[in-house]
Amino acid sequence: MLVMRGSVWHLIRRVPKRYAGVSEQGRQVSLSLRTDSRIEAEAKAKAAWDALLMAWEARLRGDTTDARARYDAALNICAQHGYRYQSLKKIMAMPVEDQVERINRIPQRMGEPNKVVADALLGVTEPPKMTLSETLAEFRKSVEPIKTLKMTPDQLRKYRNPRDKAFRNLIAVVGDIPLADLTRTNLIEFRSWWLTKIQEEDLQTDSANKDLTHLKSVIEAVIDTLALPFPSPFVGKSIKFPKSEAETRPEFSTDWIKQKLLAPKALDGLNDEARGILLAMINTGARPSELCALRPEDIKLTDNIPHICISAAHRRTKTRNSVRQIPLVGVSLEAMQRFPNGFPRYDDKAATLSATVNKYLREAGLMETENHTLYCLRHRLEGVLRRAGADGRVRRMIFGHARNADVEERDRPDYGQVHLVELQDALRLVAI
Repeated sequence: MLVMRGSVWHLIRRVPKRYAGVSEQGRQVSLSLRTDSRIEAEAKAKAAWDALLMAWEARLRGDTTDARARYDAALNICAQHGYRYQSLKKIMAMPVEDQVERINRIPQRMGEPNKVVADALLGVTEPPKMTLSETLAEFRKSVEPIKTLKMTPDQLRKYRNPRDKAFRNLIAVVGDIPLADLTRTNLIEFRSWWLTKIQEEDLQTDSANKDLTHLKSVIEAVIDTLALPFPSPFVGKSIKFPKSEAETRPEFSTDWIKQKLLAPKALDGLNDEARGILLAMINTGARPSELCALRPEDIKLTDNIPHICISAAHRRTKTRNSVRQIPLVGVSLEAMQRFPNGFPRYDDKAATLSATVNKYLREAGLMETENHTLYCLRHRLEGVLRRAGADGRVRRMIFGHARNADVEERDRPDYGQVHLVELQDALRLVAI
């Protein structure tokens, strides 16, 4: 039976005889459903009753090893006494009179306080440790039924899919770690993964922001529903992408590259191939995926002008203009001389390469800002060439951008040896 008390709906039911010995409220139980909505109360009532039955069963079994059952029991005991479960830390921060009130509600048995109830009311019961995948499952069980009330099967599918995708993506980046261990640093790592994906695949920031929105809503709903004793990792400054961020394209500064990335032993923590790809990017501006796909025949170290060929022969290039030749100069030439056969470890694994390098640079304090990623080396070369006055046609040939509709640009001859010289001269002006 649902009863409105004040402005809150309560579930009132008789305690089954089986559980008479473990119920703390005698023959009748009253559970606060913490809502003033009749529809929401009806949706919550069955789940609340089922959870209480499970808690009673756990207490009948004397099960002290089932952390989840113990915690569910603690939540329900608090609800039966008109409280919301709070951690011991939060209870200790309450006014003394509130603490005393909780203590006075603990029933006595033969002159001793009931330990199970005391642990619940005083926030001593440890919450279960749940992984990220288990967090999503908990959301499905405890929160989703209310959120999706009266949805059609198709509406439910559309509701679930983006949340499933967001958790799949997060777990792919940080692993299926315990929710309690998820930190803002993990979320920034996830944001960096998305930034690289946006840049490499010409995506909009909306996709990343939707993932972050769904992760935040699910995680915070579970933390709130289970009264977990730790804050949301989303607390603080928003880490979502501003709509304009895709256009801001942060660059690594030349000084940062020279003083930080190229400092002695700075990159020693990276494996050889990842380090080689990073160095190759500095003066070529090639995409990580393009460097990962290089074959021995694409690397022309003995030609008059050493260069690499970005080819469509072994991979699907981003656009027709992506097929091109890029001269090798400076540290990028040195890197390719060490890897004349390419980077087999990362063949068709550009995402793994980017994640590896981004994580290392961030943990080693080698990212210029939290918005920087490996891909920003490409942005840096674009910027310095533009500021050095390099012809737009030269820049497009280096970076594989489409030529605009200008007649002069359209009528220029395609790549050839003379063009390699021109590209080499432009790159030498800004090379590191």
